[in-house]
Amino acid sequence: MTQQRVPWLRLSLEGVVVVASILLAFGIDAWWDGRQAIRDEDELLVGLREEASANLALLRTYVDSLETNRERLGRFITSDPVGFAESQGDSAWLSVIRPQFRDFSPKLSYGFLDGAIAAGKLELVGDVELRAALAGLRRFQDEADGPRAPGMRLADLSAEAGPIVGTLRSVQVGWADPASRQISAADLQALRSNDRIVALAGARIMLTMGYVSMLRELEAELVRILSLLERQ
Repeated sequence: MTQQRVPWLRLSLEGVVVVASILLAFGIDAWWDGRQAIRDEDELLVGLREEASANLALLRTYVDSLETNRERLGRFITSDPVGFAESQGDSAWLSVIRPQFRDFSPKLSYGFLDGAIAAGKLELVGDVELRAALAGLRRFQDEADGPRAPGMRLADLSAEAGPIVGTLRSVQVGWADPASRQISAADLQALRSNDRIVALAGARIMLTMGYVSMLRELEAELVRILSLLERQ
C-alpha cells in the first residue's frame, strides 16, 4: 500500500486564507463601527452646538431686558416725584409700570442635552473637558432658578405691587387696552410718592442684580461650552 502524501503547503495556504478572511472581516467591522461612532459624535456635537447657541442668544436678550428694567427702576426711586412725573411723557408705561411686573424667566431649551444624557450618548464626546462641562451645565440653570425665601422672588414683588399700581385709573385703562397706555402725570406722581412702591422697586433692583449675576455665570458657561464645541 502506498502512503498518501499530505498536501501541507496547500492546507497551510488555505488556513492562511481563512485566517486572513476572518481578520479582514473583523477589521471591516471595526472600521465600520469606528466610522459610525464618528458620525454619531458629529451629529451629537451639531445638535449640542445649535441648542447652546440658541440658549445663549435668548439668555443675553433676557439679561439685557433685566438690566434695562433695573436702570429704569433706579431712575424711578432716585427722582423727585414732581419732576419725574413731568419728564416721562409717552414712555411712562415702559419706564415705570412695566418694570414693576417683568418677572418671567427665559425658557432655555435643554431637550437635546437631556436626551443625550438619558440615552448615554454623552460618552460619544471624546473631549473630557467638554463632556464634563455638558454634564454640569444644568447646575448653573438650577442655581439661577432655585427656590428662594417667600417675598424674595421677583414674582412675589410683582404680586405685592400689582394691587397698589392697579388702583390708578390710567393704569387700569392701560392694562385693559394696550393702545391706551398713557399714564397721567398725576398717577405717576402718586406712584413715585408711594413709599411702598418705592420700597418694592428698591427690592426689585437688589434681587435683579443678584439674579443677573447668576445668569451671567450661566452665560459664561455657555460661551465656554461653545468654544469647546468649536474646537471639535
